Amino acid sequence: MFSPQHSMENPDTILVFQTNITSGAEHVCTLVQNLPGIQRCTIDLDDCDRVLRVIGDRPCADMIRATIRRLGFLIDEMSDAILPKRI
Repeated sequence: MFSPQHSMENPDTILVFQTNITSGAEHVCTLVQNLPGIQRCTIDLDDCDRVLRVIGDRPCADMIRATIRRLGFLIDEMSDAILPKRI
């Protein structure tokens, strides 16, 4: 799983997506983490669903989907994917 280290200052939401990303995870996460309201991005390349997790205070699912699609990948939000942060 690719998971760049990034500061985590009180993220509120985790969005979870199924993708077909098989390579370039570092580049994808860098682009996603540059979107407003996002603190962290991970892609589980070992999972059959190539799960993309995005953590942030106000991540925008539409912007994330558009960014991933522009890179030529498929992306679908997984059911029950918007989870409030539990402390």
